[in-house]
Amino acid sequence: MTSSQFIDLTHPISLTTTRPTIYPGDPDLRISPHATVEKDGYAVHYMQLGTHTGTHIDAPAHFIEGGRTVDQINLDELVGRALVVDLSRTQGGLKPRQKIEWEDLELAWAENGRTSESGRSSGSSESGTLEDRLDSGKFKMLLVHTGWQYPSAATNATPGASAPSIDAVPSFFDHPYFSSSVAKRLIASKSVRLFGSDTPNPDETPFNGVGGEDGYAFHEVFLGGDGLIAENLTNLDKLLLQIHEDTQVQIEWIVSIIPMKIEGVDGSPARAFAHTTRRT
Repeated sequence: MTSSQFIDLTHPISLTTTRPTIYPGDPDLRISPHATVEKDGYAVHYMQLGTHTGTHIDAPAHFIEGGRTVDQINLDELVGRALVVDLSRTQGGLKPRQKIEWEDLELAWAENGRTSESGRSSGSSESGTLEDRLDSGKFKMLLVHTGWQYPSAATNATPGASAPSIDAVPSFFDHPYFSSSVAKRLIASKSVRLFGSDTPNPDETPFNGVGGEDGYAFHEVFLGGDGLIAENLTNLDKLLLQIHEDTQVQIEWIVSIIPMKIEGVDGSPARAFAHTTRRT
């Protein structure tokens, strides 16, 4: 017999928790009843949202003229084994608006990342640097757990109200961000075509008059290399070291990050999850 386990990597799209995370200047989120069971005998809701709302995928067309749109992404690019790097345990913790260089990922991998591969047995003889693992050709994704806090219900906006003021969540957009050196190294690996993290943006988010000096360097390099970006992931910590109690073998997670197939657009909200199947 076999049993399956799933871990949801997706934040729910919610008027209360999603609206404070919308990138400054993007379309607001609106959800309202269009028809109800009580009145109409069936329920239908009206939704308005941007293509980069909540947990979502960036297609190359997000920054690249003539780049692939979300409907042109092949399913096999969205499903596969991932390397998961844990930056949440960085000595002293990540600082607001800290720029993360490739060397920071290598250091985190050397300290605790070698047990963070979704798809490697704990008894494997494989080892080496993060660069070595990327160059092995066995992984389609690099996912980075920063531990950056997604706004909770305590910062909720009132349903039906306008989007919250920028002062409502002053720390969320002060997230750490990734240097273009990371994007360049991933593009060079050739096998890793999807980068994802629990932050709202791999680049620095200009917010309340602060930040943005580096522009959109990560997006431009990685999407320019026909890569894909997943933003606002959650539960990445649950993909770190997990061992089967009975076999003492590390759980092999297959990660899926699936956007809606919307013709001609630059991104889409996505359902992201990891799953594993084992014999019992």
